[in-house]
Amino acid sequence: MQPQHSARRKSNIHGFRDGAALLVEASGKQGELVNDLQEVSVADIKNRSAISYWRFCRGLRLYRSETVTKALRLICSAPVPGLGGPSYLEVFGTLTDAVWEHHIFLFGGLVRDILRRKVGNDIDIAFSAPAMELEEICQRHGYKSKLEGDYISIGDEKGEEYLEGMVITHNGIQPTYHADFSMNWLFYDFCNDIIIDKSGAAVPAVMAFRCDLPCPRNQWSSWIEVNGARVLFRYFKFLIRGYTYDEAEMAYVAERLLEFWRADPDGTMEAGRGALGDCVESKDAAKIERLKNLVLTAFDLAATDQPAARTLRKAYTQDSLTSKEQVESNTIFLSSKLWWNRGWLDMLKLSSSAATGASFTSN
Repeated sequence: MQPQHSARRKSNIHGFRDGAALLVEASGKQGELVNDLQEVSVADIKNRSAISYWRFCRGLRLYRSETVTKALRLICSAPVPGLGGPSYLEVFGTLTDAVWEHHIFLFGGLVRDILRRKVGNDIDIAFSAPAMELEEICQRHGYKSKLEGDYISIGDEKGEEYLEGMVITHNGIQPTYHADFSMNWLFYDFCNDIIIDKSGAAVPAVMAFRCDLPCPRNQWSSWIEVNGARVLFRYFKFLIRGYTYDEAEMAYVAERLLEFWRADPDGTMEAGRGALGDCVESKDAAKIERLKNLVLTAFDLAATDQPAARTLRKAYTQDSLTSKEQVESNTIFLSSKLWWNRGWLDMLKLSSSAATGASFTSN
């Protein structure tokens, strides 16, 4: 679910996204927080059943912004690619016109970005009905759809953009360590036209333009268990874009990434290529230089003086590496430069593993 420039051009055939961009930038520059964001209480919400899924979430906070509402409604007035006419809003209405009451929410990057006056591309949703029930509605109305467990896509899946989402029990009401980062766990409710911050940490993270781990420190290991190595690389993906970070969190990310690299170098590099796709074989020297500086900083912040690293460092000084240690030395990085040159450049296909110690200059 990554934005594509061609997707934006396709969506702008009807001018909805361009119109939304003009709307949000009328009162401020892209990147600035919208100036009419206000927190509201649950008591002020008319249709409380629409947000009842989050009543057990500690820290729940709700927000309203007329600018955000107008922009998201305009974006979702565009036709869904592959359906021959119906807009996203019309499809949402059709999908929720059923015997059982259920709701559909926008989710993730589109909601996050619009708070800073940026019009994203993905239309990702969370829904409270079984995915199979939505597919049955799609079939009755002739909507092209694809069902995979709790996931459904609607529209032209082979195109650059289509409607997709997961049942709300998959990502909406789970503990916060199921999220990737705080800033990405925002929902928009069209019933009440409000922004839902289930943890209370997402909007503050967006306001600070900071990439925060989504849970308390005592749950970081659970965060890794749920998300795996890929989320650690995604952390750097957002930092490249200019998001700020907490040094303790960055140190933890680097420590765990180094552990993954030592335990499963091939699997770790595969996860990294998937998470940092546009950096693989990149020709953008400025972007790669930003990434390099972040990687070096992260390594220096990490508690890297682990027993295995100490053993190898001692062996190096004594020139007595065993064959096993020689193999391990390729994935236990004793300095930030070695991690960049032997690990990251190889992963990003910007340098061969034989070019150990070479510095990145272009590509």
